[in-house]
Amino acid sequence: MRKFSKYNYSYDVNWTTQVEFSDTNGIKIRFDVSKWGAGGWGLNAYKYETDEPCKAGKQFGKDLMLSFLSSSGVDPPECPVKPGAYYLSNWTVDLDPSYFPELPYGTYKGECIFLHDNERFLCWQAIILITEKAVL
Repeated sequence: MRKFSKYNYSYDVNWTTQVEFSDTNGIKIRFDVSKWGAGGWGLNAYKYETDEPCKAGKQFGKDLMLSFLSSSGVDPPECPVKPGAYYLSNWTVDLDPSYFPELPYGTYKGECIFLHDNERFLCWQAIILITEKAVL
């Protein structure tokens, strides 16, 4: 991770999968969002689970998914994704605030776990601060 401006970072990521990403081969995604409060992380502010990872990616983050796959060298950048080793270099993430029109201000932690035949094979976690007004 490298900071390239006051509020933006770029990422270098190596990722390898031995499982084809598709909606038909037993992959499950568990996504959980926690909100920071006086007592620590409040679990289950939002919870989502699906056994259709490609459909969910297109529905909830199509631009982000396409950017990630394209920058990884997945050709074409769509599902299914074949097993293999992939590398992202200087990847930047731009989230459109309109994706979250009614998200209350605060600090959130998102965790996404990918399972194949109920075995974890990939996970990621991010912490995001939502403020009333961007300070530029």
